[in-house]
Amino acid sequence: MKNLPGSPLAWLLPLMLVLGCNSDSEDTPTPTPAPSFDWTNQPGLTSRDLKDVNFVSSSKGWVVGDQILFATSNGGANWPSPPVDSASGVPSIINSVYFVNSMVGWMAGQAEDKNVGEVYISPQGGAYPILQATFNQPLNVVYFIDLQTGWTAGESGDIFSTTDGGSGWNTLASLGVKLNDLVFTTFEKGWVVGDQGSIFQTNDGMNFSPQDLGVTYKLNAVHFVDTLHGWICGARNSIFKRDLSLQNVPEWTLLNVENTHEVTEWKDIYFIDSSHGWVISAEGLIYRTENGGDSWTKEFPQTIDVFNSIYMASATKGWIVGENGLILSYTPTP
Repeated sequence: MKNLPGSPLAWLLPLMLVLGCNSDSEDTPTPTPAPSFDWTNQPGLTSRDLKDVNFVSSSKGWVVGDQILFATSNGGANWPSPPVDSASGVPSIINSVYFVNSMVGWMAGQAEDKNVGEVYISPQGGAYPILQATFNQPLNVVYFIDLQTGWTAGESGDIFSTTDGGSGWNTLASLGVKLNDLVFTTFEKGWVVGDQGSIFQTNDGMNFSPQDLGVTYKLNAVHFVDTLHGWICGARNSIFKRDLSLQNVPEWTLLNVENTHEVTEWKDIYFIDSSHGWVISAEGLIYRTENGGDSWTKEFPQTIDVFNSIYMASATKGWIVGENGLILSYTPTP
């Protein structure tokens, strides 16, 4: 028979349904929130400017700067200064550091004579660096692909290469413009960027061809995760991404970072894969992307200063260095 509006069953059935719904909701587990991360300042190490940071694992890394060399073996919890030879010391300004493993790495910068560049090697994890070579210009970057093959570039636009671990260096190219950064993904394929919107590519490891980005301002950094996917950042709020076009041809495209000013100068950029990356600015900005740079999310460090270099060991572990001894560590928030 049907339940009539005035009968007891007319209100009993809806009540049972409500109680049943409440019982089910109590059994539904509460989703675990995703962990969040923060850029934590590590103050007090030095007041001198820090230029570059490099890691070979989540625990072993180095920071360099104005007569500064720090090393860590515990992910940045401590940054002791490795011992140096009192006779040779380290360059007056170290602009770049690159280690290929936990023991062997190189540093490049300028000597007390500001017109002279120097490359040092440390075969002891940063300790007792040895002067390998001097150059006729200050050096801004050093990069090695293995223990034998490496490159350095400098203020006068020259690229130098070595195939014997830095014992001997040859002039690979003279490009006529200040060079700020370079990267190689194979022994033959590499890119170098510099002032005046300059970007050059080599496909044979010897000859560099200019590429046109349509800009004339300074480009500070270039980073690749493979032979296809790369990014460049520089002055005038410029970030470029290299990917395949609709015609399946590699091309550079200008990316947009929302809510940033046109005079923003991006100093460095780092990706851990083709999707996840970070970019930092001279104005103390940090932005993160999870889609290769198509969109960006602002991150908020505890300290804002001039940022110079970033290195990310993973999506949850990274470091930024900058002016006045700034070191930021990317750590989970409580």
